Order: sequence, then C-alpha cells, then structure tokens
Amino acid sequence: MKEKEDIEVPESEWSRGQREFVGSTFPTPKGGVLTVVGVNSGTKSNGRHWGQKFNLTCSICSEEKGLWPYGSISSTKNNLEKGKTPCGCRKVNKYSLRDFIGFTITTPRGGTLTVTRMEKHGNVNRFVCNCSICSQDKELWPEGSINTLKSFLEKGTAPCGCTRTPRWTKRQYKVKVERECKTRGFEFLGFVEDWKGKDTKLILKDLETKEIWKSTSIHKFLTDGIGNPYEAQRRKLKGVMSRKYYDNDERIILKSKYPEGSTFKLLKRDKWEVTCSKCKDDFYSHVDGGRFKTFIGSLLRGVKSCRCSSNHIWSQEEREAEMRHLLAPDNGEFLWWKSPKGYENAHSKFVWRCHRGHVTDSSVNTIKSKSRCRYCKKEDMIARGWANGYMPDKKEKLDNLYILNFNNLYGKIGRAFDIGVRIRKGEGLSKLSGVAADNIKVCHVFTGTHEEVYWVEQMVISRLRREGLSEDRYSWNTELFLDGYEDYVRECVNQLSVLKEV
Repeated sequence: MKEKEDIEVPESEWSRGQREFVGSTFPTPKGGVLTVVGVNSGTKSNGRHWGQKFNLTCSICSEEKGLWPYGSISSTKNNLEKGKTPCGCRKVNKYSLRDFIGFTITTPRGGTLTVTRMEKHGNVNRFVCNCSICSQDKELWPEGSINTLKSFLEKGTAPCGCTRTPRWTKRQYKVKVERECKTRGFEFLGFVEDWKGKDTKLILKDLETKEIWKSTSIHKFLTDGIGNPYEAQRRKLKGVMSRKYYDNDERIILKSKYPEGSTFKLLKRDKWEVTCSKCKDDFYSHVDGGRFKTFIGSLLRGVKSCRCSSNHIWSQEEREAEMRHLLAPDNGEFLWWKSPKGYENAHSKFVWRCHRGHVTDSSVNTIKSKSRCRYCKKEDMIARGWANGYMPDKKEKLDNLYILNFNNLYGKIGRAFDIGVRIRKGEGLSKLSGVAADNIKVCHVFTGTHEEVYWVEQMVISRLRREGLSEDRYSWNTELFLDGYEDYVRECVNQLSVLKEV
C-alpha cells in the first residue's frame, strides 16, 4: 500500500483554487458524505498530471480500509459538481479490478464462489475463482480452471459445474467419460470425429464382450445412459424370439393397424409379409400385389408399411406407375429416370414426351402439382400474344423499366412490376446471374403502363444491338449491355419521351 505522501501533492504546492476546494463535501446516493481532503499526485500513462483531481474520503466506504485505502477514492472537481460518485456508494457499484479480488457469489447448487486472483489473457482480464463444491474435485477442476470475466460475476453467473448448464471442455468431458466407463465395464478409446461438444461420437469397448462401437455420443452416454448397442439388440431379439408368433396370429391382428381383412405371413425369424386388404385392390396392385415387407416390432407397435401410411416409402416401380397414370390423360409418355440412380424421392426427375412431341424433364412433385410441358406452355403464351415478357391482359397496368449494374461487370435493361422481387425472390436476377443481390445496383427507374414500358424496352434493346453495345459474353440473358453505359441507356429512354423517370 502506498504512503500518503506518495499519492498526494504537499499542501505547500497547492494553488489558491485547490486550497478553497479542499474541505468541500458532497452527498452520496447511499446516504454517505464525500469530503475533499487533498490533491492527488497521480499521473496518466503519458506522464502528464491529472490536473484538478482530488483525494476524497467517504463516511461509509473509507471505514473499509482494505477495500478503500487512502487515495483510492479520487475525482475531478467537475465530476464532483456534476454529482458523480467515485466510491462504492454510487447507484451502480462497479468495483475496480483491484477491489474485485475477494468478491463472492452463491452458486445455483448452494456453493460459494470466491475470486482469488486476476490473470491477463491477451488484452482481457479474467478472474480465477475457487468454488467451495467444484474445487474439491482437483482432476475435473484443477487450479485456475474456474475463471471468467468480471461482467459475468457481477451478473451472478457461475463459471463452474454448479451452473444449471455447465460448459464442459474437451478435457473435462474426457475425464467424465473415463469415470463412467470404469463404473460400467467399458474402455474409452478416443473420439470418432472432429470436436462437436456433447454431440461428439465416442469410440468405446465392452471389456466383457470385446465389442467396439462408434455410434454413441457424449450426451447419450453420460445423460441418457446409452451403452453397448450390440447388447441392446441381443436383448431385444431375445425378447421377441422368446415369444412364438404364427401366420395371422390373433395377437398381431389386434395390435397392428392394417385395414380389416389384411393377412400376415411369417417369412423368417422376425421378418413378415403383410397383404393389405385395401392396397391389394388399388391402382398399384399390379406392381406388388398389395404385399409389403415389415418386422414383428413394427407390427406390434402399429406401424404400417403399406400405401395406407402417410410415411410409406415409395418404390421406383410404384412411382413409374403413378407418373404414367398422371400423364395418360394428356397423352404423355414416361421415358426414363434422369439420374443413373433412378428414383430416390419426390424431387427425382424423369424424362417424358408430351402429346406435341416435346421431350422434357420434370420432377415427381411437379407432375403431381399438375404442371406439364414447359415448351407447350411457352407456345401457348406466344399464341395468346404473350411473347418476350409482354402480357396483353395487363397492358394498362402500371409497370417499371429498370437499368441495373451487376457488380461493375455489365448492365441490364428490363421491366418488372416489383423490381425488388425481380432481383431477389426465387429464380430472380441474383440467382440467374450468380451476383449477390447486394451487389446489383439499381441505376435508373422509369414508370408507365405495361404496354409503354414493353415498347420502350424493345426499342432500346434493338438500338443497343445495332450500336454494338450488347454484352454477349454472358449467356444467362439477352438484355445485357457493356459496363459503364448506364447513363447512355438512360438518355436513349428519355429520347423516346414516353416514360417518366422516378
């Protein structure tokens, strides 16, 4: 602790203003009184004096000499006159780093956490603590392992195992797993993969059966009590096989949820074949005859494997039959699956021929949603006058002509009722071009009726092509022009005197 003469300017060196201010008193928010007793001699790191900074005593805090020694309470005249309190009597008591040693909080488990020292971790001050409960376990919580920031301690957050959701480190998890293995007759051989916290898989060995497995995560092993999966399978199979079941067994019929009249046939061990009374007469019965494979466990739990179930796993043959059935009214012909793997799920695509002879591809979901040939749709739109984005039935609707710049690569002219949606949503300009939406700049916008906007757009695009300003290196769109010509395109639009610039 510093002596008084080391932290205070001698009275003989005080200025007149300082002499007049010494002895002033100021009330604190907690009912104490601050008294100015001297001039502080401290300096900043740059060597300059603090100036008008005075040493103070508090009628409450200064009674605690260890926490508030002489000279630790100091402030400038300006701050004191503003009502700022430099001691523990302030409204929000924020301890200095030095004063924080010895600070205690009560943990959720009833332990006492005490700050013992401060350590510098780079530019961050971390406080090392001792927990009356956790620190007893030296292997799990060695000296210095319980540490945290000052702000967390002030909030009452415990950094040890007493918190409701401890954040265990990789080393601590290893200790906990090894302890659990000793009690359950296992051996811990390491971690399977990159560290993923409590979801990291373990390599475990059963010391009795010598079996090794890698499927159990830390959380499931420590919290859920999951052990040897091979042993669990043996117990399950033993329980099932200890009971004898027969074809169309009354016990199975009562517990299964198949439609009335369904039949059950034992194939081998716990594998069964079910003939669903409803599915054997549906449209797909020519594919499988309404027969489905399942297991005794599923039957006893009421899990159905037939098409009556919303979770039915469709086979490739079933899906082909369904697609042929849906395409038949439009004279469509299923050809082949697009992927070499064939059918995988409802997003799988297949190639088919429409009634006009177009060969196209669609996903299962697309056909089920009643969408059909994209080429036929385009032909029909042209026949109705819908060409190159022109929509006759919306010719009087307010529309926008835009001039965009794509990350200083090229420009684009086009039209859209909602420019923001045209850029960002779904198959918008951002996805088509591969340029992030934030890098697509809207340079100029004009407005008019849809018919006017369409006419101006086509006139300007034709002019740009004649003058050699089209950008042909990018194939995703035909309305692109060379970078840097945005203002020239704007002049072309204005010369037509049709649209109003926004």
